[in-house]
Amino acid sequence: MDKTYNIQWSYALQESHSIVSDKQISELLKVEQGTLILWIKRVSFDIHDSPREYVNTYYLADKYYLEIELTI
Repeated sequence: MDKTYNIQWSYALQESHSIVSDKQISELLKVEQGTLILWIKRVSFDIHDSPREYVNTYYLADKYYLEIELTI
């Protein structure tokens, strides 16, 4: 995206929540309504501190793997 839209990324804020699936999400994930799922919301910002990307992602909790590399 940086070459096509000239966006220079700076940082992102991401939240992860366990939620109960509603009718729409249940149909999309092919699970029963009320199934426990993982909801991840991310907002990415450019170097001018403007939000440029908003993402809602839903995962089946038993199919999700998370690995994080931290630079310190």
